[in-house]
Amino acid sequence: GRITKIYQPNQLEVVLQIRAVGSNMKLLASIHPSYARMHLTEQSIENPAEPPMFCMLLRKHLEGGYIHAITQDATERVIELLIESKNEIGDTIHRKLVIEIMGRHSNLLLLDAESDKILDSLKHLPPSVNSYRTVLPGQPYIAPPAQNKVDAFTASDAEVASFFSEPREAKEIMQHFSGFSPLHANELHY
Repeated sequence: GRITKIYQPNQLEVVLQIRAVGSNMKLLASIHPSYARMHLTEQSIENPAEPPMFCMLLRKHLEGGYIHAITQDATERVIELLIESKNEIGDTIHRKLVIEIMGRHSNLLLLDAESDKILDSLKHLPPSVNSYRTVLPGQPYIAPPAQNKVDAFTASDAEVASFFSEPREAKEIMQHFSGFSPLHANELHY
């Protein structure tokens, strides 16, 4: 779909209005520490009179652009939107909007898709705060560290049987298999 409008109602949420299949949809991306998420919404959200700087940057790079792909690596909570749009002089540019849904470490980043350099993000992380990666404009994008957990969708029956050969707690399930929230792990444990 085509991104027709971009809003930033507060410091933790961005809303993309998308025109696709003959209708308008709103895609909400939130980096709230407890309620980080990305989903379509029909709710009306009040916006500030003056858009924040990050919102104006998103408008500059993404408004009028087409979302060509939405990708997610297995059960990791990092979602990438690949967007093709035009710059001020009409040249085609490719951008990535990366939503990292990781609790209090959640973030929303705008990247140059060709160089994978960060154009900006909702949260900046200088080297003094995070030794693994720097999240600042102009820096190369480094994905969050992998958790090296077993993918429950591709694990063999033998691997799963071996893990459950002894009684397990919900916390152990979350630590062993990727993509399990506390709710899912408790349900499986039950």
